[in-house]
Amino acid sequence: MIEPSLFAQGFDLIAGVDEAGRGACAGPLIAASVALDRSSPLLELGVLDSKALSPARREELFNLILASSRATHVIEISSQEIDHFGLQAMNISAMRRAVAGLGIEIDYLISDGYPVTGVSMPTLAMFKGDSLSVAVGAASIVAKVTRDRIMMEMEKKFPGYGFGSHKGYSSASHMKAISDLGVTEIHRTSYRNVSALLK
Repeated sequence: MIEPSLFAQGFDLIAGVDEAGRGACAGPLIAASVALDRSSPLLELGVLDSKALSPARREELFNLILASSRATHVIEISSQEIDHFGLQAMNISAMRRAVAGLGIEIDYLISDGYPVTGVSMPTLAMFKGDSLSVAVGAASIVAKVTRDRIMMEMEKKFPGYGFGSHKGYSSASHMKAISDLGVTEIHRTSYRNVSALLK
């Protein structure tokens, strides 16, 4: 993990930021940021990649992250915002706003994949950052759990689409449900596979 070397360089408060739902064709994009100092018990757990964890383990770690980080913040971007402004623009905006929402002065920012522009602290964009940084891994868990909870609620609001299982990603069952039942308000109509099914 990268945090020990950054603490050794004198950076005392490190934030990680990540998103969930970028590749989905329905439901929100969620960006989460988590700020850690050198005393955080999360560092003892090492890097935790949300995609490699079971839903139950993510829920367990979600509560631990909220309790043991210096600050966390979550931003939700709707399908309508993605359709209007574009996915990449909203992805970077969401990550920037998630960091700003921490409400404390960060010494160093690590992001997963994409660089976050428009921030005042030094930044590092890391490919597969959620498997190399504790702070980014923690942010990925917060983003994933938050979004999964939202999609479980969408399962109740839009029965028949299977949002509780595929979470809005473009599975075969999801595409068939759109074809059979139509496009909902939470679908991203700017996505080609969704727009092709508009009735």
